Amino acid sequence: MMGPEMPVEEIVSVTREMLYLVIIISGLIQMLKRLPLPEIAKSFYPLGGLVVGVLGSYYMGLDNYLLSGIMCGLLATGGYEILKLPTQ
Repeated sequence: MMGPEMPVEEIVSVTREMLYLVIIISGLIQMLKRLPLPEIAKSFYPLGGLVVGVLGSYYMGLDNYLLSGIMCGLLATGGYEILKLPTQ
């Protein structure tokens, strides 16, 4: 190990504000999906969710806003599915 291990709860913990931010990002992405946008724009929804998550967590004054924003953006846009293993 390179250094002392840090307990997970000290890195980032899910707060009520973070859950509100996930709901807001999900709503914005769903509204964008209903607009008549070209297919290429749909590939940028997760990136937009990450940007809104980081900016929203910075605006809300959350601790460790970068990590919190990335986590909120991934939760809201379904980016967590990247980690799923393929099934047969």
